[in-house]
Amino acid sequence: MFRDRVAWAAIRRALLEDGVSKRRICRETGIHWTTLQKILRHETPPAFSKRLRPSAESLAGEIDRVVAAGNLKPRDRRPTPEQIAALLTEQTGQPVTPVIVRRLRSPVLRRDHAWSEVLQRLDAALGVEARKIMVDLLTVEPDRLPLDRLKKLRSALRAASRPLPIVNDSLR
Repeated sequence: MFRDRVAWAAIRRALLEDGVSKRRICRETGIHWTTLQKILRHETPPAFSKRLRPSAESLAGEIDRVVAAGNLKPRDRRPTPEQIAALLTEQTGQPVTPVIVRRLRSPVLRRDHAWSEVLQRLDAALGVEARKIMVDLLTVEPDRLPLDRLKKLRSALRAASRPLPIVNDSLR
C-alpha cells in the first residue's frame, strides 16, 4: 500500500491545486488508478488497522478443554475445528478461525509420538545398535522429519513387523 506521506501530499496538491490530470499523475508516478482514488478520498494515508488476535497460549488451553470434552462423545459427534472456532469466538469476543484451531490442535508432540514409535519398531526389527547406525546415517535431524514421512515410515514398519505391546498410552 502507498504510504509515503510526502508523495501523498504532493499528488493531492498537483491534482487539486495545480490542475494536473489524473491520467498524467498515474503515468508519471506509476501508481494505480484505485490508489489515486484513495489519495483523493483521504488527506493523509489511512492508518493501518491491525486486528487483535487472541494469544495462542490462551487459546491452547481452551481448545484442549473443548477437545477433551468432545473426546467423550462418539466420533461423529465430536466438534469440528469450525465449531470450536465459532464457540471460542463467542466466548472470547475475538475472531478465532478454524485454521488457528487446526494449528493448535496438531502440536509438535504428534511428531514426537510418531518418532518414538518408529524408534521402538526399529529396535524390535533391527536391534538397538543397528537402529543407532541407521539414525546416524540420516541426513536430516530425526525430530525435523516431516510428519507425513514419519507416518509413512511408521505405517511401513507396522505392516512389516508384528504388533508391539502398548508401552505408553500417549503413542496412540
